[in-house]
Amino acid sequence: MIPSDETIVAELSQAVDREFRGPQRDLLTVRRIRSQVEASLDLTSGRLSQSDWKLRAKSTIESRVQELLRAEVTRSPTPCSPVREASDPVPVVFPSPERARDTSSSAKPRRRTGAASTRTADATLTTLQTQLRKCGLHTIWSIKLKKYGDDRSAKIRHLQQVLRDIGMTGRFSEAKAKQIKEARELQADLEEVQEGNRAWGLPKTRKAGKDHSTKGCEETVKEMSQVVTQDPSSADESLPVPQRRRVRPALDWLSAEDSDE
Repeated sequence: MIPSDETIVAELSQAVDREFRGPQRDLLTVRRIRSQVEASLDLTSGRLSQSDWKLRAKSTIESRVQELLRAEVTRSPTPCSPVREASDPVPVVFPSPERARDTSSSAKPRRRTGAASTRTADATLTTLQTQLRKCGLHTIWSIKLKKYGDDRSAKIRHLQQVLRDIGMTGRFSEAKAKQIKEARELQADLEEVQEGNRAWGLPKTRKAGKDHSTKGCEETVKEMSQVVTQDPSSADESLPVPQRRRVRPALDWLSAEDSDE
């Protein structure tokens, strides 16, 4: 029996809870949770990646992760300062005027400098995460960066390396970010087509059509990658973004298979 939508949503939330509280929290991803739910509910492989469930499943998973993170912060106890037992009065020692002046003049600037440095680092982290989202990389960074603790410099270096890994070398630009996003979306579409081919198989009469459409996707991804990885010093901000080739025909055989059943 096919489970109801409410059952699938509930199972997605439960799977997130198990992974979040488990020993491998850093491995929690949308694709991993979808695969677990498909297996636990005996759904067809790739069912939650289809158009009617893809965005809904992703939204459910990310919302549940954010709820768990907020609850974790709320539950963390604030260390209480030890209560000093009543005892004899402690004598108060007043520093000399010269020492007091030196202390006040040297301590305050350090506090201001530390706070300003923290604000600058937080702003840099926010900027880098925004740039990664513009490149099409949607990741729950609060989990990915948790291993660095309060080391903001390590977090910044990690995000900068991710930008370089996906092709954003040199100075960030909106045009290049759009090209990277287009290339990543094409690559994701191609992987879904190939994954569907492996999961469902292809009739012999449709094999030629699949080969042709898949080859077209691979050529488009290759072209986009060449544009993204070009020398940033010679890149022109006004270059037109290559249009994505139409990948949908490669998936038509899936709907045909469903209708035959």
